[in-house]
Amino acid sequence: MVVALSFVVIMAIMISGAAVGIYYFLEFRKGDQFYREGYAAEEREDHDVAIEKLSQALKHKLTKNDLAETYSSRGAAYRSKGGFEEAVRDFSEAIRLYPNWSHAYFGRGWTYQRKGEPDKAIPDYAQAIRYDANNGWAYYNRGLLYLRRQQWDPAIADFDEAIRCLPDNPNPLLARGQSYLGKKDFDRALANFDGAIAVDSSNPTAYFCRSNIYFIKGESDKQLRDLKEAERLASITPRHYRARSSPLPYNYPDVYRKMEDAYDQSDYDRSIKLANELVAMEINWGQASPVLMDRGNAFRAKGDFDQALVDYDEAIAFNPKNSGAHVDRALVWEKKGRHDQALQDYAEAIRLDPKMWQAHFNRAIAFREAGEFGKAIEDMSEVMKLKPEYVPAYVTRAADYYRSGQIDKALEDWNRATELNSNQVEAYVGRTMAYVKKKDYVRAAKEIELATRVESKHPADTLNSLAWLQATCPDKRARNGAAAIDTATKACELTQWNDWRYVDTLAAAYAESGNFTEAANYQKLALRRAEGPTAIIEQAKRRLNLYEQHKPYREEIAGQR
Repeated sequence: MVVALSFVVIMAIMISGAAVGIYYFLEFRKGDQFYREGYAAEEREDHDVAIEKLSQALKHKLTKNDLAETYSSRGAAYRSKGGFEEAVRDFSEAIRLYPNWSHAYFGRGWTYQRKGEPDKAIPDYAQAIRYDANNGWAYYNRGLLYLRRQQWDPAIADFDEAIRCLPDNPNPLLARGQSYLGKKDFDRALANFDGAIAVDSSNPTAYFCRSNIYFIKGESDKQLRDLKEAERLASITPRHYRARSSPLPYNYPDVYRKMEDAYDQSDYDRSIKLANELVAMEINWGQASPVLMDRGNAFRAKGDFDQALVDYDEAIAFNPKNSGAHVDRALVWEKKGRHDQALQDYAEAIRLDPKMWQAHFNRAIAFREAGEFGKAIEDMSEVMKLKPEYVPAYVTRAADYYRSGQIDKALEDWNRATELNSNQVEAYVGRTMAYVKKKDYVRAAKEIELATRVESKHPADTLNSLAWLQATCPDKRARNGAAAIDTATKACELTQWNDWRYVDTLAAAYAESGNFTEAANYQKLALRRAEGPTAIIEQAKRRLNLYEQHKPYREEIAGQR
């Protein structure tokens, strides 16, 4: 009995153990099957199926290695669908299982980068590199974050390593070239873009980038050659060069809108801060280009022209067809007094986009300031073709006609400006100048008086012009000393008596009224504060001599001052 009972017990234990073994065998087999199906689905980018299968795998038994792989694969699928919180959770679980796993740190770092949290991404990339010194993509992605922060030297160091690890990929070479461009080391930037073309001669981005260097160097033949090749390659990209387009991060539109709103509200520091957030997101170079351009505009508005130039350079480097960045960069060149470079950028913007009226408009202003009124009129006429109801174009061309002695054409443009916008104060002031030039002082006085009734950004200028005409006009029908005193005083008060020209006008008004003592006193005050060309100040001194001789001032050709 004892033997028989022992045998029964042993058999029961064996059967139970076998059942447990079979159970675990089947569980591991199911888990492995779901894992493999989920992994395969993620490989073919069927993310929903991947998440479903991998989640099923986690309900069954898995080896430690397969468990970590399952979390990592599901994390990648969640990230692709924009489920960043779920992705971070899964990669963190994979790291818990294997704390030295470079791949999991890289996956979590890339998730943080896509999520717009670069300060969390960089430490994860550092850990990925720590546990695998040959993780080229970790170097590359961290380098991109440094590049977009304009930390050129750390970026270059990372791209050096990425190039070592990924010798057959042109992207690290392109990125290192962009970093050298940021450092204004154009020769090294060119060498890197040459290298990228040597690695992949069918890469249109490499030719675009190199064309920008040739533009900066003034080698227009080479620039146009590379642009032509880039555009040819881009047109056949589906057959010869697969560049997967990056979807915008889920919060990109909201942050971009806030950045634009901050700029419109003149909160340039906040606009820059939000732009920094955008460029730190996982976006491609083409998507980063307009953000860098906008950040450059904010720096320009703050008067930081050097930083603005860096951003415009990068915006163009990231997308050499960004004609708007050429226009904005030209504005900075003008501020720096580099007229020729400004014209070069305007010309390139127009070549890239012949319908970009802003380039024609700004170039017209540049030509005017250089005294080239014929070219200015030609460009402004092009603006009118592109934007026939754009009032500033008519006002500006009229001024150029006026300066070139074509008074009747100037009047036509100013008349058209007031037809389009009856509150265009510059048109009234311009017509005043034209009528003065024609010696029709009565009509001039009526025009400038109309101008004072129109809302203006610079009302003191308009008031001063009216007062000057009332005080100094050769035609007595247009003169009115008392009115001139009242109007000039208002102009002085609006500027808190800080503009010596308005005080000079007030002195002329008192002289017209016959109060030469006050005229001389105000003229002396004006001269104490006078600044500007020597010839203008000398004229003011001669007016003081007239007042001391009890003589009013008469201007042969009066007008806007």
